[in-house]
Parts: sequence; C-alpha cells; structure tokens
Amino acid sequence: MKRSKFSTRPMALMLVLSLVSIMAWQCTSPVQPGELSPQTLVRQIQPAFGHLDVPRTKFEIDATTGGTISMPTGTVIQIPANAMVDAAGHPLTGRVEIDYREFHDAADLLLSGIPMKYDSSGKEYDFQTAGMMELNASQNGNEVFLASGQQIQVSLASFTQEEGYNLYFLNPENNNWEYLGEPQTRTNEDKKLALNVLSEQPLPPSPQNIREVTEAQMDLVFDFGVDYSAFPELKAFEGIKWEYAGGENELSKNEWAFSEVWTDVRLYEKSSRKGRYELSLSNQSKQFTMEVEPVVEGKNAAKVRSQLQKAMAEYEVAMEARTAEEKRIALQADMVRTFQVQSFGTYNCDRFYKRPDAVQVASAFKFEGQTQAPPLVYLVTGSARAVIPYNTAQGTIITFDPTEDNKLVAVVGGNKLAVFSQEDFNSMDLFAARKTGNYAFNMQSLPLEINTPIDLKRALGI
Repeated sequence: MKRSKFSTRPMALMLVLSLVSIMAWQCTSPVQPGELSPQTLVRQIQPAFGHLDVPRTKFEIDATTGGTISMPTGTVIQIPANAMVDAAGHPLTGRVEIDYREFHDAADLLLSGIPMKYDSSGKEYDFQTAGMMELNASQNGNEVFLASGQQIQVSLASFTQEEGYNLYFLNPENNNWEYLGEPQTRTNEDKKLALNVLSEQPLPPSPQNIREVTEAQMDLVFDFGVDYSAFPELKAFEGIKWEYAGGENELSKNEWAFSEVWTDVRLYEKSSRKGRYELSLSNQSKQFTMEVEPVVEGKNAAKVRSQLQKAMAEYEVAMEARTAEEKRIALQADMVRTFQVQSFGTYNCDRFYKRPDAVQVASAFKFEGQTQAPPLVYLVTGSARAVIPYNTAQGTIITFDPTEDNKLVAVVGGNKLAVFSQEDFNSMDLFAARKTGNYAFNMQSLPLEINTPIDLKRALGI
C-alpha cells in the first residue's frame, strides 16, 4: 500500500477536525494508486438536518500499551502500543481519548452530509458505500497523531457481501480522496463463532404447565436419572416425572429404550402445544425420540411446585441473557473489510454506483403543503447505500435506474421529510418519461418528525 506523504504531518492532519467549520472540501479521485487526478471537484459538506449528526463513540486507551476498540456492528480496531505522538512528534504516555464513528447507509450519509461524489479525469461518478469510518484521537484536548512507521489494523463492519469496493482516504492536506487499494473482504468470524456457540446451547425448557396425576394414572409415567451437573438446563425439572404421550401401544413397541444407557439427553418444548415436549436420547450407537408431558404425583405436588417457582425465576433470567445475546449478534454485520491505516482520519470503502438502465428526465418538483421548495432533493438508491443530491430548480436532470430501489427525499420544515417513494417510481410512465424527457415529481410530506437518527432510519425504511 502506498503511503501518503502527508499522512503523518501534524499540521496537515489538524485539518480533519476543522472540516465541519469550514464546511467545504475538495474531492478528487485518482485513476491509479497514489496518483491524484488533475481535475478537482469542489464539494460542500451539507448535513441534511442542522440539529442531527451521526453519533460519535468515545473510548480511552493507554498510549503505552495500546488497545482494541470493538463496536456493536462487529468493527474491530487494533491500535498498537507506543504508536501515538503529539504535534511535535514526541511519544505519548497516559490515557488517550479515541473519537470514532462509522457510516453504513443512506441515513448516515444524509446526517453527516459527506458528499459521495467522485471525479476522475474530469468525469463525475457517484459513490456507493460498503462502509465508511472516521477515527481521531486527542489527549487533554490536543490532537494526537500516529507515529511514522506505525499502522492501525481495521476490520470495518460491512453489511454487503458484494465485491469490487476500494479503499479511499480523505487527505487533510488538500481535502482530496486518495485511492489506497482494495480492502480484504472476509466473513465476520466473531459473529460466526457466537452463532455457533448459541446454536450449541439448547434453549432451556420452560418449567411450567406441570400436570398433577394420581397413583392410578401412572401407567405411562416414567422417570430417568439425569446428571444435572452435565445437563444444567434440565435442573428445573428435578423431581418431575414424565408421561409418554405416544399411547400405550407405542410404548410397548419401544420398551427397549427404557433399559438403554443414554449418554446425552435433550428436551425441546413443542411450539404447537403447551406442556408437550420432545425428549431426545442418544448414545454412541443409538438414538430415540419421543413426545412426553411433565407430571407430578399429587402427594409431591406442593414440594415440587415450590421448587418450580425458584426454577421459573432462574429460567427467566437465562432467557433474558439468551435474548440479549441474540440481539447483540443480530446487530453485527456478516462481513468485515480489513485494511491497515497509517494515520487517523476518514476512510471509505466505495465503488462507482452503476446505472446500466438509466433514465434521465428534466425535473419539476411540487411539495405538498410547502410554499417554497427546499434547495436539495436526494435520490436514495443502490440498496440504500448511495445518496445523490440534486438541485430542486425546474429542469434539473434526474438520473435513475428503474430496475433499482429508488426514493427521492427532501427535508421540509426543518425536521420532516417529503418523499417520492419506491411505489411512486413504480407507477411512473417510463415510456412517456423517456419520450418527453420531462417529469413532475410530486413530493408527499411524511407525518413523522425527524428528531433522532433512529427516526430518520424509520422514515427511510432502513
């Protein structure tokens, strides 16, 4: 990977933190690694909402020992020991604050206002992201830098398995994007391992719906010895007997199962009927499965039910922990894109957004209930990972691929959206639009106020 000659100059890197204040950048795309295109395209950072931004997460690590940052999405960032310096190049000791955020979808791109435009040899392209991150560091309010020769290992969460994405760095010396090659795309092994561990842990059966029986009703009832230290998920059923639910005739055919020594036992609650379970027994050579129902003799009912109250409380705690783990795993991306960086700053995994079946129309916009049109409308497309801004002036050329997911959105009233939806795109007369080259987009206001990033994701259906 070619190293930017600007990547460790402290005075240059300080520009990263001032981008929002100057509200402008230049975005240039080289054709070859390390080469900047002679064409420069000036872009403004324009967050769609003045009162919202992509949240930042702050961490503290020790400069001497380094540390690992893990995000709920599955991103892992490894900062090596003794890798950070101050503005004068002196090695740092003590605690360093890491400021981090990442961007994955149209909501993140709209909130940040980071332009997704790319210029190569005078030709403009739109970006489709597979994940973008911003990583900065400070100590006692002073900016921190990565020492020369040091690098940070990044495994950036990516919510797409598609290939063809390159890595770009926003050079703070001249505010141009620099091409850094291709990141390595691989499966998120941490998520895969967590799913495997969870699948190997059987759901604890719920110790409820225990039926009371008399001694005369014990014909099909049996008991079996269980080592509860080996099968703690069955501890709640200690003292409970089981009634064979297959009937007396079936039981007589399978009497052999009750004289066999079983080394593994699994109990699964049947979703189709409360109080009915599937009992699976196995050893090295055989396996037997039967449906059973838990029962308790009347003379032992009081003791067992008292025991079950405690077991039920433990069961609920176990289920809460399992549900929390399932939610944690669900937040993680299936893929990560791995690369090394040699400075703090903004890095982007992107590719050109291609529209092979593009339709171009000169637009006119009508906004429901608005006396004045907002200045910009955004085409959200490319699996909600591309955001393309357009001016709302009449005659602006809108380019879209009707085979893709599309929606036009605009901010109205400061905290609401006006939308030309996917359904609206599907209802367009494409033949007439292609023939005339004109189309009037009727933007419908949504009732939901956008007061949090989650509100925006909901409004966009992300």
